[in-house]
Amino acid sequence: MQKGCLDDSSYHVNMIINLLMRFPEIFTVTYNLGASSYCLSYMIKGKVVQEDYISLRRRLEENLEAYCYFKKKDNCKIRLGKEHYGCFTRLEVKLAGGNLTGEEISLITRLIHDAFGPNLISELRPDDVDLEDGVSTWEEMMSLISNRDSGSEVNKLFAFREAGKVYVYDDQ
Repeated sequence: MQKGCLDDSSYHVNMIINLLMRFPEIFTVTYNLGASSYCLSYMIKGKVVQEDYISLRRRLEENLEAYCYFKKKDNCKIRLGKEHYGCFTRLEVKLAGGNLTGEEISLITRLIHDAFGPNLISELRPDDVDLEDGVSTWEEMMSLISNRDSGSEVNKLFAFREAGKVYVYDDQ
């Protein structure tokens, strides 16, 4: 491996580790190096109903638009997605291109926290969870989540936090 590649990878790995350590509410981070895009996921206890989901999406868009206006940033487009896993909902916030600041992540995390309060899981520990719907182990759940879109993009880093440790994988 060339020295430049190692330095670039190390920078991105450290950035993701810092993100997960600073924001324990973030369940996983997927970072596409080629596109400089992020997918932050948050885990919510229970199923998020459609009206709460639409309300959150609207608030995220409005707040990020205002943030970008005042910071004079061009690109603050996000996509919000949700998936149900047994008695949990995983919210995905996809942010395309450019540099993502701690202020933006803090704003996103705060809005999600405000919307779901105590149902937002801050750090998922395997012993604290009752898995349902055909998922019998924690490893199966992480495999389901991390392999959902495998093969669609290359040069991705996938990271999650468990019991105070951050795990980063090359998701190719």
